[in-house]
Amino acid sequence: MKSFSCLFVLFSILGFNVCGQSFYNGSFEINTFTTCVQAVTDVQFSSKMQRVVAFGKTWTGGNQFTGKTSVQDSGCSVIPQEGSWCVGLHSNFGTTSDAIALELTDSLVPGTLYYLSFYLYGNKGFQNYQSNVKIGESLISYDVGTTIYTATPDYLVWKNIYFSFTASKRSKYITVKIVPSYNSWVQVDNFLIAPSALLGVDEHNTSNFFSLYPNPVNTELTIHFANDPEPYLVECYSQLGQLALPKRIIHAPSATLDLAALPEGIYTLRVTNSRSTVFKKIIVAR
Repeated sequence: MKSFSCLFVLFSILGFNVCGQSFYNGSFEINTFTTCVQAVTDVQFSSKMQRVVAFGKTWTGGNQFTGKTSVQDSGCSVIPQEGSWCVGLHSNFGTTSDAIALELTDSLVPGTLYYLSFYLYGNKGFQNYQSNVKIGESLISYDVGTTIYTATPDYLVWKNIYFSFTASKRSKYITVKIVPSYNSWVQVDNFLIAPSALLGVDEHNTSNFFSLYPNPVNTELTIHFANDPEPYLVECYSQLGQLALPKRIIHAPSATLDLAALPEGIYTLRVTNSRSTVFKKIIVAR
């Protein structure tokens, strides 16, 4: 499962779907670039990167162009965290820096709690300084809008940034801006968003099937089954649809899953018995 554009949950007895916001191009894979391009103008970036708009600063170098955003593949300075492409953002000394706006498939709902995940790479191998990154929600594609989080990168590694926020307006964009003050670079990749309502998508099904806690979870997740002693098949999948833990057949009233080895993020728990299958979102947060 690559995004949360529309999560379809199928049951053997009842069928329904839960739709939420997602990014049109959260991993920057939808573009017409053919190779790594460093320091392109905002106009060049936006014309070739679908549903992502570059904005932020005026470059004062020899070419006098606006913007210095980079589109990078594994042939550049960093291997993308997911897929074939990532985006690099540059900061100048002073008050100017790169920024991008990622378009959402649906506007945020004010007052709704959302969970947002992305990956951040601190590439100060170019410079001796490292800049933070501000995340915002915005009604328009050329303004940072309201800041919802400030992330600090780690040096030369991909770091999963994971946080929750409550939408303040019907924002159509999530914005990313490297904080100005240092001459440095960061890379970003693999943006995912989900409203908190997706954590309980099975609540419309048989409420006595099973329960789990805590959610969000740190390292250990407890599952309690109501219809003991029937055996249950328990599977845990990543956002890419890959099996994240070994499958387990549980024939007991309750069981504990060890999630300590899983990176922070959103996962899908699939529980099956002889009559039905139920999917439930879990969040690993530390």
